[in-house]
Amino acid sequence: MVERVRKVRSDKKREVKPTITMSLYECIDRLSYMTTNPIKDVAEEICVLGLQSEKTIDLLAGYFRRDYWIQERKLIRGDVSRAPYTFKDGDSQKRRISIRFSQSIHDKLSELAYALDMTVSSTTALLLKTAIYESTIFVDYVLKHLDDETTEARMNQLQYIVDFINESNKEEPIDIRMLVSYILDKASTKTRDFKRTFVQFIEQYIEK
Repeated sequence: MVERVRKVRSDKKREVKPTITMSLYECIDRLSYMTTNPIKDVAEEICVLGLQSEKTIDLLAGYFRRDYWIQERKLIRGDVSRAPYTFKDGDSQKRRISIRFSQSIHDKLSELAYALDMTVSSTTALLLKTAIYESTIFVDYVLKHLDDETTEARMNQLQYIVDFINESNKEEPIDIRMLVSYILDKASTKTRDFKRTFVQFIEQYIEK
């Protein structure tokens, strides 16, 4: 009797369950609210953007204990004498989330985990923490999912507003991520109101 081997789907996703702080979870929850995407999908895409961002990887590079290739074109040397990264939020409230990655992305996370000398789960938590507070990734994600509400003029004005505020208040500079969060705070509980508030806020500064 020949035993049948069950085929594994080529597009099957791998589940990872990182434990993150409540403040990080709430930030992801905000993005979920703004874009009407499930939290697990938001977290997945932020991780993918983080893996593609040289700026994000450069922020992690100081903890690499083994060599790591960025997009297979740039080698970052690791140093085994470095102490492994340790999370310094031991007293913070935490929450575990479930994220499902394609096999190819899971492989990239595994490579990053190997360089950091950490588990895939801990690496995912660190990548989320690093990437989501990188302003470019945060804004790119929001605007990608609000692309029907944004134009080049609005994008330019968003940066103009940030620059204007920072010129007037150099002691407490802000970034685009903080401005988008401020606009969200002005919106009501309905997502469509966030989109409308976003457009109305930006268009105040666009010259007709």
